[in-house]
Amino acid sequence: YGPVATDGDGRFETALLPLGAIVTVTARARGFRSTGTPLRLLAVDGARAPIELRLEPGGTVRGRVLAPDGRGVPDAETFVFPEAWAEVRENPRVSYSGTDAGKREATVTRCDAEGRFEVDGLPLGVPLCATALHRPFARATDACGVTLTESAPEASVTVRLRASAAVVVRLRDPEGRPIVEGQIEVGEGFGETRGQ
Repeated sequence: YGPVATDGDGRFETALLPLGAIVTVTARARGFRSTGTPLRLLAVDGARAPIELRLEPGGTVRGRVLAPDGRGVPDAETFVFPEAWAEVRENPRVSYSGTDAGKREATVTRCDAEGRFEVDGLPLGVPLCATALHRPFARATDACGVTLTESAPEASVTVRLRASAAVVVRLRDPEGRPIVEGQIEVGEGFGETRGQ
């Protein structure tokens, strides 16, 4: 339904919402973590009690995304997320939900014309990673270990995209015949290599 700015008392009001609908009220402000709550809109008689949302302090990571040659990369897609979120670190474009940890998704932004970015509302006291994607480069090396605190709620990072390469694979059976509709997955790995 669109954002509404709060007034001098931290209050907002929005109208013309469909009666009976379930909506999510989300609040964000610079220097704080965002929060939200789902509501069912019901008819009431008399005075309406306001919904009170409390925002916890948050921090800011700003930085620059660089190409392998050191130039800033405009419009690079940049992600910031807790370092411990292994599944998000593997693929920061996907959000994950779990019964034990709730929803896990990276905070995403785009770089300006100089490759600069800023992400606000991040958790304090949690080691964070930043990474970036932009064609024709390979995904950036993750910049991890950034921890924001109440006394130091801002940090700067440099995120470096990597030069890209291509892999050509021919899948064959033991007799050398091509295997049709086989699936190939390429991921980062370690150990002895075959070929260049």
